[in-house]
Formats: sequence, structure tokens, C-alpha cells
Amino acid sequence: MQADDPQTNHSAIEVTGIAEFLIALEPAARPSFESDPQLPDTLHSLWSEGARVWPLVSLPTGAFLAHLARKANVLALTPSTLTQLHVTDLYLACAAALGDAAANKGIESSCFPSVDAAVARLQGGQSLAADVKQTLRWQFFITQDGKAPELLGYHGHGPLRAWITSAAIHIAQRMMRHQTREGVFDESFLHVAAPNDFESEYIRLLDGDAFKRIVTQATAALPAKERLLLCQHYIEDFSIDRLATMYSVHRATAARWIDRSRQTLRSNVMAMLNDQLKLSPDAAQSLVRFMMSDLNLTMSVLGRPNR
Repeated sequence: MQADDPQTNHSAIEVTGIAEFLIALEPAARPSFESDPQLPDTLHSLWSEGARVWPLVSLPTGAFLAHLARKANVLALTPSTLTQLHVTDLYLACAAALGDAAANKGIESSCFPSVDAAVARLQGGQSLAADVKQTLRWQFFITQDGKAPELLGYHGHGPLRAWITSAAIHIAQRMMRHQTREGVFDESFLHVAAPNDFESEYIRLLDGDAFKRIVTQATAALPAKERLLLCQHYIEDFSIDRLATMYSVHRATAARWIDRSRQTLRSNVMAMLNDQLKLSPDAAQSLVRFMMSDLNLTMSVLGRPNR
């Protein structure tokens, strides 16, 4: 479906778009937006700006405004702060996550040069950069096994280019760790390159006592065998094949054990984030999704387990 014409469809925004936006808002946030007389003009302006900057991208009005409302939920925005988002980046990311080919090309043309530069800064070659970009395409643009594309985790609080570059650095570092144990994670570069994005906030949280406590508690709540398996795999870098040999099982069994342990840890952390840090469900899910994408980094806050 082609995007609506931003010059002629103000009425569509006022009827369909506003309804989609309000329905997607959390109930507690809805009254402040419903009572704002400028809401139709604001929503029309935001959507029109995205359509103007990305004219070849196909994105239905209602889909974008519902997406915008979900970001307002996560960031606790008000009608007056809604316009502070990087709305054209949100527009592009939303369309790409919904499968629009022009949006995918737009992200690659606007963001991937920064990815190449970031990988080069890490002293990675062209081959590594190509692998990183292919991983980004796979994880961020494609729905896999019912899991939504990770692009939907971009909230528009900082530039999309910085957010994508930050994720690319994590992917590159993870690949480099698999190739050599001599690499050092350069957290300071993340903070310089993308001070407002969710991944940088995650790195900051890793250094905080509250998050360390939650990860420690969530890991301690695992059964002893699952806790040991995760530490062996993610801290001591034992491969699936090595674990299978150690425990005298088929490698498929060892892989299932690791996956089950990951899911249990994920559930534990989600529950504790909601209980102790009072994060919104969307924010907690985004944080846990990123945490699970690099358990080597997450588990490093714990060190080796007591056996």
C-alpha cells in the first residue's frame, strides 16, 4: 500500500489516524492526548514530515500513528513532548519493520556508511563489516519465528543512524570475541557515538548496582545446573560441542539445555525489572531483548559462579 498523500489527507489523519493513535496509547496516557485540541494538527505534521522526507516509502497512516503511540507509551511522552522524537527516523524504521523494500534501502543508504566506519575503527576489515551488515539485515528487518524485527525497538529518542551503529558495534565485538580473546570492549565509543540510544543506556545500566543486583538475583534463582551451563557457555566460552562432550550427551541436547536456561533467565530478569525498577512492559522487553542478544556482556557482570 502506498503512503497517503501528505498534502491532501488531513481528514484521514483526523478520523482513522487519531483513532489508531488513541487506541494504541496506554489508558492512563489517553486523557491528556484526547483533551489536546492541537492533536490532529500535531499528528498530521509528524506524519507528513516522514512522508515528505521518504516519499518512496509505503507506510499507511494508521500503522505509523499507532507505532508513534507505542513509543509515547515507552517514553512517557505528553502532547507537548511528542514532537521531540526523531520522527522521520521513526517513520523509516516503522516502514522497514513492516517489510517495505524502499525503507530497507533507505536505512542502508543512510546508516550503513556509519556502520562501515565504526567497524573500521574497531580495526575490522571489509569482510567483518559485510558480516555485521548481513546480521543487521537478518535481525532488524526480518520477522523470525514469530519474533518481531528488532527495528521496532527503536524509540526515536536519538538518531536512527546512531542506534543502528551502536547495535553494529555490539555485533562486531561479539564476532571478534569469537575470533580472538584479545579484543577489548570499547564502551566509551558507544557513549560518544550514540549518547541517547537504548543500547548506550543498556551499557550504562550494566555498570549500575541496581542492574547488577537484578542479574545476580535472576541468575541465582536458576537451578544450579542451568546457572553453571550459562556461565560455562557465556563466560568460559565453552562451545556447544565441548559441553556435549563434558556431559556425555548429543550436541542437540546440550543446545536445548542452553536455550532453556536462557529462557528461564529471561523470565527471571523480566519479572525483577518490572518489580524493582518499575519499567514499563515495553521498556522492560526492549532491555531484556538487548540483554539476551549479548549474554557474554551481560554475564560478565557476575564473574565465575560458585560451583
